[in-house]
This record gives sequence, C-alpha cells and structure tokens, in this order.
Amino acid sequence: MRDQYAGDISDLLKLSFLRGLATDDRTIGVGWYYNPAHDGRPDGRHREYCDEPKWESLDAAVWNALKKLPEQSVAALEKLTIWPPDTCFHRAPMASRGNRQAWSDDMRRKLEDASIIFLDPDNGVGGATERHATFAEVAAMRRPGRAVVLIKFPDHQQKHARQLEEHHNNLRDRAGAVSVVTVCTRVWLQQPRSRWFTIVDGDDALIARARHFAGVLNRIEKCSAEVVSGPLGAGRSDDEVSVGNPSTPERARLQAAMKDQSGTTGNVCPECGHQFKGSGFDGIDAHWRAKHEAIMPYREAWPLLKAGIYRR
Repeated sequence: MRDQYAGDISDLLKLSFLRGLATDDRTIGVGWYYNPAHDGRPDGRHREYCDEPKWESLDAAVWNALKKLPEQSVAALEKLTIWPPDTCFHRAPMASRGNRQAWSDDMRRKLEDASIIFLDPDNGVGGATERHATFAEVAAMRRPGRAVVLIKFPDHQQKHARQLEEHHNNLRDRAGAVSVVTVCTRVWLQQPRSRWFTIVDGDDALIARARHFAGVLNRIEKCSAEVVSGPLGAGRSDDEVSVGNPSTPERARLQAAMKDQSGTTGNVCPECGHQFKGSGFDGIDAHWRAKHEAIMPYREAWPLLKAGIYRR
C-alpha cells in the first residue's frame, strides 16, 4: 500500500468490506505492506465515487469519511473514525529482502490481538517482493479463531476463473488454509475494474457477512460481486465446506442435521417464505435465481436447502 492509492475506490470497497465482516464482535488488524515511495504510475486517482451518491448504500460512514479525507496518505486512513474499536495497524515501511523476516515478525506481533487480519500489499500474494505478501506470511498469521483477509487485483490478460482456482489452490497448499472464500467484485469507474477479497479460514458468520456485502454491491448500478468457495484443506469434508467452516460444536450439529434429513424440507422457501406447489421444492431453482441469487448462488444454496440447514 502506498500513499498515492489512499482514498481511491479500492479503499471504499475494502474498508466497507472489513467493517461488514467485523460488525460489533470482531477486531481488525491491518498490515499495510506500506511503501512510502511513489511508484511512478498514474494509479490511485480513482475517486470519482466521491461524486456518486449511489455508493452511500455500500457503507455511508465510509463513503462520507473518504470524501473528506484530508490528504492521500495511509496515515490519514488510520485516523478515520470509521474503524471498529481496538483496530490495530502495522505501517512500518517494507523491509529489504534480507530484513524481511524481522519486518514480518514485527507485523505479526503488532496485530496479535486481532481476530481478523487484513493484508494489503500492492499486488496480492506472491514472491518476496515489495508488491506482494508471501504465502509464508499468510501462514504465519493463521491461528484458531482468526480469519486472514487478502486483496488481489486479477490480471485482465488471463482468464479469471483459472487465476482464481490457482489462487485458492496456492493458499491451501502453500499457506495451509483450511477454507478459502473469495468475493470477486467488479465496479465501473470510467472502465470496469476488478478486485478480489479472499477470506482464509473464515467461520460461517464471516462467510454470511461476506455474502451480504456481495448482495449490497450487486444492487448498486454498474457493480457486481460473486462469492466463490475454494478447495478444502487437508482433513476437511465436503459437508463442512458447504456451511462455511463453522466452529467444532456447530460443525457437529450441522453434520448431524445432514445425516438426519431425508432430502427435502417441506415446500417453503426459507429465505422469503414463498410456498411452492405440492409437497416439495418444485420450481425452487427458478425462484431462487430470480429472487435470491445475489444472496447466495443457487449452486451453493441448493445443498443447504436440500439438507434442511440453510439459514436466512
């Protein structure tokens, strides 16, 4: 993260997303991967959103705060009043390759008390460069009860589906992620711009909040968002991933519910209460895609509906 990028559309998205994840029961730790040097690019000037009231529906507090940002700097972002209580930051400048381990250890200590860690390098996860977080650094941040959130800017020259699959596989294989879920966003500012927000080891409450964020973004003109689940880590079952990596007691309850269900759970949509004809879910696919696709894609919702464990 560089000062030149402070307050642009990426910050509107990521600050709104983080606040939506944390609500009032999680704490945030931000590792900026701060680089005080200007990189010579014309990026970081995408503040057209400040004059577009439609963005207020995403998070009014963030939109209003960023419009009034006194200067384009990471320090100014930290001083905003929109952060949840006890938010902590690591803004030490990126270290050289030889000193990177000490720098990374310092970041881990500074963010130790946070239950959600957000890592904000220029270009996502990759090699040990000034523009990337490394898979080892992601792994070092993981611990039980904590989620690690990453930002990624996909390459427009390559197919996004393949990039996302590789991204998820790398986090599983090289960072040890147990579950991976990415919110793929696409917004229009003079031209389409894509940004991905990946949650590593999120519990089902965080995944539900991520889906809510995607639903809100989908309702904004010229914006879209999709929530994509990644591959399972070692020792996980398909049943577990379908409910978003719940805690152990909740996981046991859900797995028991899956085993006890006979296949259908009546003829009422659990999201809106719509009653279907007959005794089953005839027509649920068309109904869901028309009414609730923004909340959860039908391909992900159907296994939960069928098992009787979908929660509104």
